[in-house]
Amino acid sequence: MFLFTGILLYRDFYIDDSYISMRYAKNMAHGLGLVFNAGNPVEGYTCPLWVYILSLGYLLDIDTILLSKCLGVLCAILLLFVSGRISKQLLGTSFLVSLMVATNLSLIIYSVSGMETCLFALLCLLSVQYKLAQPSKTAKYIIATAFAGWTRPEGILVFMALELFDIFQINKSGWKRILYNSLAFGLLIAPLFIFRLAYYGELLPNTFYAKQHHFYLPPGIVYSINFLNFLGGAAILIPVIIALTANDIWIKRLTVLIAVYTAYIVMEWGDFMPGFRFFLPLLPLVYLLTAAGLHQIADACSPARRNIFIKGVLILFILINLYSWYDHKSWRSTWEINHVIAGKKLAEIAPAGSIIAVHDAGAIPYYTDFVTLDIIGLTDKHIAHSTARKVTFKGVMHLIKSDPNYILNQHPDYIQLQGTLDDRMQNFIPGTIWSFDIAETAVFKKNYQPFMNEQGVIIFKRRAVAL
Repeated sequence: MFLFTGILLYRDFYIDDSYISMRYAKNMAHGLGLVFNAGNPVEGYTCPLWVYILSLGYLLDIDTILLSKCLGVLCAILLLFVSGRISKQLLGTSFLVSLMVATNLSLIIYSVSGMETCLFALLCLLSVQYKLAQPSKTAKYIIATAFAGWTRPEGILVFMALELFDIFQINKSGWKRILYNSLAFGLLIAPLFIFRLAYYGELLPNTFYAKQHHFYLPPGIVYSINFLNFLGGAAILIPVIIALTANDIWIKRLTVLIAVYTAYIVMEWGDFMPGFRFFLPLLPLVYLLTAAGLHQIADACSPARRNIFIKGVLILFILINLYSWYDHKSWRSTWEINHVIAGKKLAEIAPAGSIIAVHDAGAIPYYTDFVTLDIIGLTDKHIAHSTARKVTFKGVMHLIKSDPNYILNQHPDYIQLQGTLDDRMQNFIPGTIWSFDIAETAVFKKNYQPFMNEQGVIIFKRRAVAL
């Protein structure tokens, strides 16, 4: 009931990046290949399996936006079911974990976001189920982790973390099992790397090269702390710590997986999207540890107090999660909808064959079908492989990959940036470092003028005659 209510409330939520996958899927279905711009193979997506599924939607003439939402909701429902099943197998009861998962806002919004997040979380959870709760299901475990690896690069990390615990169980049969699992997983995941190298000329997605990878922990630590507070802070942390005092093997395995995956998220500086997308695969696992700790506390209580404690815990976590619904009610209809509006408007009024440079490479390129220059470099090899530059924005020095001259020398007809524009469409204040980097160039100021403003999504048009 809670999950379906949340889905109905947040059904209009969408993430602009989801349109990147849909543009690749559309081009693939139309015979242009797995490309963002026709004739220019660049892997600007990180979810191959999701792109393949969406391309089938295009081939079958299914509304792909609706398809992506329906698949996300289906995966969320299955994730809820699997969460309860694992809890039943490991703890003897499923109600508490199922309730916490069903009311969590992260699961709700990403089920309708159009992204692969819920599919990936489901495959990770299935991997955990077959590894921990059903260890005899080795083939299913390998298949689930391989599909997770085809869905997101972090799927490989999940497999490695699940196998890591066995490495310390030094015995002959243990090493044989690790080698067998690794070989089987490698055979299933190898075709992805072979295809990537043959088609794109690189072993890793272009998005990997576009990001910064120097050692700097504070943003990722803050992101992780905020996630913990989002779940309930001490209400989650204390039961988890208590659970860690138990000597159960499955708790130790989960702890290793959560620790490794969280370390990766910290190293990646967290994520800019709402709802802690990166942590969603860990969400059921954290709730499993929470439930294990709460069970230990309940077992130490007298029968009368035990019932009061359980009811109190249920009410507490319902209130914590439902408060997040209230706190983020603006996500129900407005999140990144302005990109969709701007993309549809531009598609109607701009000449066919236009070139556009964008800060946000999602809905606007998807709806216009224009040749698109990606300012941030997620779908552009040149920027992704360029040397990071120091740029000072709002008094703070940033290290970014950006090349305004490379973008402007291709004479885009339109440029989309983020920021604010006054009512007279004259004074532009950049909202991001990449927008600032472009807007401050002499060429931009001379050749481009404001053309469209959709509440922070601002499109500039090249002047017919330069000033």
